[in-house]
Amino acid sequence: MTTPARNFSIAQWYTFWLGVLIFLIPSNLFLKFFESSAYVHGLLVDYLLPKLYLSDLVIFILLGTWLVQRVINRKKFDFSVLKKNSNALLIFFTLLLLIFCRQFFTPKPFAAIWLFLKYVEMGLLAAFLLNHKELFSQRWIKICFLTMVIFQSLLAIFQFWKQSSFFPSYLFLGETRLTQGGGIATGIFNGVEKILPYGTTAHPNILGGILAVGVFLVLKTRDKNHGAFVWLMLGPMTIALFLTQSISAWLILGISLLLVTRIGKKVVEKHKNRLLAGVAAASVIVIPATLALAKIFTENVFIYRRLVLIIASFNMAVESIIWGVGLNNFTVQLENFAPLMEVVRFVQPVHHTGLLWLAEMGLVGVGMTLSGTLLLKKKAPNLFKAVSIATVLLLPALIFDHYLLTTQTGLLVAVFSIYGVKRVDL
Repeated sequence: MTTPARNFSIAQWYTFWLGVLIFLIPSNLFLKFFESSAYVHGLLVDYLLPKLYLSDLVIFILLGTWLVQRVINRKKFDFSVLKKNSNALLIFFTLLLLIFCRQFFTPKPFAAIWLFLKYVEMGLLAAFLLNHKELFSQRWIKICFLTMVIFQSLLAIFQFWKQSSFFPSYLFLGETRLTQGGGIATGIFNGVEKILPYGTTAHPNILGGILAVGVFLVLKTRDKNHGAFVWLMLGPMTIALFLTQSISAWLILGISLLLVTRIGKKVVEKHKNRLLAGVAAASVIVIPATLALAKIFTENVFIYRRLVLIIASFNMAVESIIWGVGLNNFTVQLENFAPLMEVVRFVQPVHHTGLLWLAEMGLVGVGMTLSGTLLLKKKAPNLFKAVSIATVLLLPALIFDHYLLTTQTGLLVAVFSIYGVKRVDL
């Protein structure tokens, strides 16, 4: 009689902390380490800073509890899938091991290994969610999704209205100090330059992506008792999304609204393979399109900088085609491959996930990705379907930005998009 009560208590524990993690997805509150290792020729590069996020602590609680629970209950992890697919998995894990070893031989090995471990952490989180799919049906989880999106929307509207942070302290969930200058993103509204809202994220584009994906997840997991309230709150969500001026987020919103309709679901189900082919084609087309636009709009800094990053990524990939330059080392190598020195003041990863992966991971990384995808398609078709649809949903961010690979928030958005899609049974 005691076992059900104990299991129920564990379920409540998981549900509570998963809800907290969902609310903290946009949080940029972190503790940084070894700041001196993050400088490139005197310039502090934020991407190279080793960071322990508040959301990391919640993930550690979930994973630690999961491990302890299995040890106490003497439940072994099921490794039968490894035996059934030994050859294919041998290739995958061999490439993974080679990639891990490669990171020790980069200009910034600590930054490279830290990001590698971050990917491992997110993989373990994905495994946890896969083994606890029932948690997504809990009312608390639905409330946390809705609360997160509403909170970020209202905070973004306040930031734009006041043109300042809600709190002056960074300790408010990592809210950026919004003041003119200092690299703060701005936009033009009715001919007036305004500071764009950040929410508690590191950039308006990230906030826009969260809101766009959040609208999809909220609509698909909403409680019938809160239906009217959800539709009412779509107003602030849409306003905040518009204020970010994130084109990629607007496109994600369009895809989200398509996927929540019956027609959209039928189209995805019927033409899934064609959509994936379209994703690949769009990923390739955006590169020459950017190059062409750069020649037309030669004075547009927005396009010009992205052109420089694309050219640098090509040059890096060619020179280090097998191994890449190493995880998180794109910014370290950038000025060695960029055609103009102006980009030294704009040290960022290339705004294209595929090119960034190729430049940093080389053909070994591409081979690992392909082998993992084929294994997923063959042995876990439902999960492969969810990953495919999530890829379509996140396509604009994948081909116009890099945060899904380089930031804590982006990685969490990717993971929860996959399992949110899987849970709503598209």
